[in-house]
Amino acid sequence: MKKITLALAVFAAMGLSACANHNADDNSYKGTVLATQYEGNNLKLVVAQDNCDSNKADSTAQQTTVTVQYNSDIVVGSCVRVSDNGVDNVSRSESRSWLSRTGIFL
Repeated sequence: MKKITLALAVFAAMGLSACANHNADDNSYKGTVLATQYEGNNLKLVVAQDNCDSNKADSTAQQTTVTVQYNSDIVVGSCVRVSDNGVDNVSRSESRSWLSRTGIFL
């Protein structure tokens, strides 16, 4: 019984530490991809710093240009998080399981 309790405590601690490390850094922002352009093996993105609010994208949002390694998941209209570590598509589901892409609902 003590081993099971210890194992559960370890898993809970690992889960909490994983959540604590998942915080966005201060230099990151979320935005909408307005345009993409190929540059060799890279992709040049124009991102509106609008916190993925499409109403702001056309009017008052500041636009920045970011060059990243080509990623087919990043398309025009995607919501992305731009940070010092690169660009992550946050509008796409995190699940890469083949079951989630089959369209089978259980």
